[in-house]
Amino acid sequence: MKSEMKIAIGLMIITVLFTGCSKKQFPEKTIKNVKKAGIEESNEMFSYFFAEGVKQKMLGELQLAEKHFHTAVRFNKERSAAFYELSSIYTITGNVSEAIKYAVKAEKMDEENIWYKLHLANLYHINRQKDNTIKIYEKINAKYPERSDLAFNLSKLYEENGEKEKALKVYENLEKSIGLNKKIGLAKVGIFEREGNFEKAKKELEKLLNIYPNDVNILGVLAELYNNNGYDEEAKRTFDKLFEIEPDNYIAKRSIIDLYRRKGEYKMVFKRVKEIIEEEKISVPEKVKMMMSFVSSPEEMLNYRANIEIYIEMLEDKYPENYTVKAIIADFFLRTGNLEKARNKLKVIIKKGNANFVLWEQYLFLENSLGNYSDLFTESGKAIKIYPEKPTLFLLRGISGIEIDETEISVKALQKGVKLVTGNNQLKVQFYTLLGDAFRNAGLSKNSDEAMESALKIDSENTIVLNNYAYYLSERGEKLKRALRMSSKCLKTEPLNALYLDTYGWILYKMGKFEEARKYLEKAMKRAVINDPEITEHYADILYKIGEYGKAVENWEDAIFLGGDRMKIEKKINKAKKRGHIK
Repeated sequence: MKSEMKIAIGLMIITVLFTGCSKKQFPEKTIKNVKKAGIEESNEMFSYFFAEGVKQKMLGELQLAEKHFHTAVRFNKERSAAFYELSSIYTITGNVSEAIKYAVKAEKMDEENIWYKLHLANLYHINRQKDNTIKIYEKINAKYPERSDLAFNLSKLYEENGEKEKALKVYENLEKSIGLNKKIGLAKVGIFEREGNFEKAKKELEKLLNIYPNDVNILGVLAELYNNNGYDEEAKRTFDKLFEIEPDNYIAKRSIIDLYRRKGEYKMVFKRVKEIIEEEKISVPEKVKMMMSFVSSPEEMLNYRANIEIYIEMLEDKYPENYTVKAIIADFFLRTGNLEKARNKLKVIIKKGNANFVLWEQYLFLENSLGNYSDLFTESGKAIKIYPEKPTLFLLRGISGIEIDETEISVKALQKGVKLVTGNNQLKVQFYTLLGDAFRNAGLSKNSDEAMESALKIDSENTIVLNNYAYYLSERGEKLKRALRMSSKCLKTEPLNALYLDTYGWILYKMGKFEEARKYLEKAMKRAVINDPEITEHYADILYKIGEYGKAVENWEDAIFLGGDRMKIEKKINKAKKRGHIK
């Protein structure tokens, strides 16, 4: 049968001829009376409109090309090339269902045309019609069994469809057709490995090694097979043989590391690590991935931290400008508790403009942890300009604004950020809690209370919100009974928390229950991990109220030493000294 594709090529030449001379005009009445046209005239009309369609398609005028191909089909419905071209246009424009419809027609009309079949198979694959894709490839494989590339495609489709036996059968038939072949053999090994069939995979590799005894690729796959299945000695022997043939095989050097790690031979592990870092043929991402496997292993970080640090720094010396290397070093320092060094590495990435959102966020959290609130305020502002849709950046901006007394900016950031939060109630609670703090600092008690109430509507048992809100109320001497109930909830959850004991005692103090308040403040003083100036000042205030002026003065002086407000506390001390006649 004469191929329609050959006809299409001939028609492209006709198109050029039409372009260069006056066109033959076909009146509209002729197009409408297709049935009255004779066979010769119909073929002529088909050729004209088909050629026009090809020309317009080449010019990128797809709508006009589509119109011409449809007109061509009206004159001759037996010519598959027009249906193929229509399918091609619909494929380009993304109309997959129409593309399939016309591809099916073209394929049925010309069973011999492999390109039509491949086009239809591709459309089925795009449309996730696995069974139909397989059927077309089965037809191709039956007609062209020697086409190994297409046989591989069919085998992969069978595998995707969970039909491993059929996939293997394709390879076996291909072997019968073209003989034992490295590519086919390794493909079969891949199936056996994915099935977990170690013995069959091993036998297939041994069969290949009989033909290709010095093939380092096959030896590497066999070594990996042994390695992955716990055959350490066999893996080592195979790797040794591979290195005899190719001492600098960097893939094998990388693979053998896992074997030495499992055997606990860390002298050999780090020898290979050094070789891999120095090897130019191995990409930086591969080297980073290797070092990340050590950094993310708690056991190895515990036992070989010094070694890991040496080779991470070696990696940085080799690639001083690479931001992914700096990121893994930052991660290393973060895991080892060296927040300052981690921050410094991330800061370099940030300044170079190479940071993604994750690195930006990690950097800002470190600034917060280190108490660098001025830097946090500045840098979070920069980050927001890059990622204006990320709520955590507004949260960090709000925190830093509160700490450096930029209350107005802090409030705006928190109000904007809370609107961006979706599907994360705990993050919303954090926003409202900080808003409560910011409004309180600004002297806007009503707004502060509204923010805290919003937080409690989301999480009524949140002890941080309950404690802070209770303390804010106690400071103002308002709603003290409710404040005491909220504080009591906190103590039921964490009875030994110094901050919660302090709040509860302070509310009692505000209620005039000084002896009872003293008990809670004494507990708070004992439970505080680090001596807190505010707790110490509160304790002194209570001692003063019950007339123990000397002890009160001592504790106020301690509060000043711990960082309390000197001017405010000294006024209290002078008052107590006068009342208690203390020199």
